[in-house]
Amino acid sequence: MRGESELAVGNLLGATLVLFLLVIPLLSLFGGGVKLPRAIHSRQLLYALLTIVTPAILIVDSYLSPWEGVLLIFMYLALFLILSQKESLLEKIKEKLTSYSNHSKHHLPKIIIGVVVVTLASQLMVNSAEYFAKAFNWSPFLVGLLIVAIGTNLPELSLVIRTVLSHKKNVALADYIGSASANTLLIGIFAIINSGIHLPNHTLTRLIILLTSLILFYIFIRSRDQLSRKESFVLIILYLAFLILEINTT
Repeated sequence: MRGESELAVGNLLGATLVLFLLVIPLLSLFGGGVKLPRAIHSRQLLYALLTIVTPAILIVDSYLSPWEGVLLIFMYLALFLILSQKESLLEKIKEKLTSYSNHSKHHLPKIIIGVVVVTLASQLMVNSAEYFAKAFNWSPFLVGLLIVAIGTNLPELSLVIRTVLSHKKNVALADYIGSASANTLLIGIFAIINSGIHLPNHTLTRLIILLTSLILFYIFIRSRDQLSRKESFVLIILYLAFLILEINTT
């Protein structure tokens, strides 16, 4: 809303890299490996990864048009429908409304407080990002890509600890894939709201790194239907290489 569309897109692309090159590998390292949920088939995983990498493909020319934003939203909605084939959306919505109707009064105050806290935290985060951009003479896109992306993924990082303790690694992996896919939806919305977004250079390098990370993730997770600790180290090293490359090219 304050015109920092570069910051938003950089944050969302960086968040995807953080998820696949840092958060998921950490989950595998501390949890003794991560298995692909049975509910997600190979084709569904491939389409999810395609949905995740598409924003990076579209910004290679350093511009994201409103029509490209529409395409991103369409891809996310298509993914949502593909993953919901076993049960209709109306049935799921009806089931959830029925199960939570008796407890809605107790959840409402928590939701209101949560919205207020997130709004204030977001305001503080944007102010801090603008400060770092001026202090380091970086573009808002780069600040979102390298700094804000880690901050906005703190819930996902905390989920690593809770997941390892509760032994529900497969559920967390599905959450992370869903979170990265939702970033595509948000980037599409920002592109439409801002009537297009101009971005800084070096987008081809980021595309190559993101594409490489997703290809490696798919190969690793499909090799034995799980991500091993050794494979997790490879992904983390790739993330460190990405950070060094981005800092050296500023």
